[in-house]
Amino acid sequence: MVDDSFKIQNKNSKEILKKLRTKIPNFKKLEINNNLGIDFQLMIVFYSKIRHLSVHEGGIVPNKELFIKKVLDEANISSKKEYSQYIAQKVDDFFEKDMLILKTIHFKEKNELGVNIEMNTDRFNDLLGKLGSYIYMIQIEVLKYTLE
Repeated sequence: MVDDSFKIQNKNSKEILKKLRTKIPNFKKLEINNNLGIDFQLMIVFYSKIRHLSVHEGGIVPNKELFIKKVLDEANISSKKEYSQYIAQKVDDFFEKDMLILKTIHFKEKNELGVNIEMNTDRFNDLLGKLGSYIYMIQIEVLKYTLE
């Protein structure tokens, strides 16, 4: 039976996640400490900001430090220096010269035959895969909650 206090008035993603974090036992903990090693509570904000940059700013970051601060502030973890460095690294992974790059060369090296190779990473599909994992995790936790 579904808990009536689970009703959500404004159906935006922030309110839904807030409700899930307060109503479902261990949900908040699982977001941060999961088998994928992804802090979804932080990364969902990061992904949202990337989407915003892609749609509204043409992928251009006018101020990288301000971008990092906004991500950390919205995720409510701005006081932790290690997260700032973590997000700075993620920003560097997604951006070149303050421009959002969803397809980027991951690295160049020589293979075992001495031939130069380039390994390409499709950041867009990487994002979709991680978001899909997050959605699946949410689905499992909601099912556990409703079946108890």
